[in-house]
Amino acid sequence: MVLNRKSAKITSRISLLIAVAMITTVFAVVQTHGYPIDMITENGIQVCRAGVVDLVVMLLW
Repeated sequence: MVLNRKSAKITSRISLLIAVAMITTVFAVVQTHGYPIDMITENGIQVCRAGVVDLVVMLLW
């Protein structure tokens, strides 16, 4: 828990930088191994949609 606002800003910037670096690294590794990123993103979107539908159904029942 960060109580100082100045240190919280620094921490959030570092967290954002780490997250962007991780995402960039994942895409670079996927690209260098020859996997089509378009197909992977489309499959990910379909899986997320199915997960959201299941979540809504579970919440309603």
